[in-house]
Amino acid sequence: MLDPPPTGGFTLVIADVSWQKAKTAKEDEVTRNISREELKEKMDRGDEFFLVDTLEEPYYRHSHLPGAINIPLEKIERATEVIPDKGAEIVVYCMDPP
Repeated sequence: MLDPPPTGGFTLVIADVSWQKAKTAKEDEVTRNISREELKEKMDRGDEFFLVDTLEEPYYRHSHLPGAINIPLEKIERATEVIPDKGAEIVVYCMDPP
């Protein structure tokens, strides 16, 4: 049986500039936190973006948001393989510590 993920809330971060620009920009110029409501609105509108779940693979298999791509933190270097569009908007979600 799968243990539940660590307790806590989810953190949602949106990256809204190209990866090329991200190499030279400050972190706060590249990312910002969004609420669950903002994410739901984006999904309901049909906005185009990549949704990335960073939980470990067994937790992803057990439960994840519709359309999410699983890239666990320990494999985050694979992101450029999985998301080849360097100008794509990316929303990442992960579990906050308790």
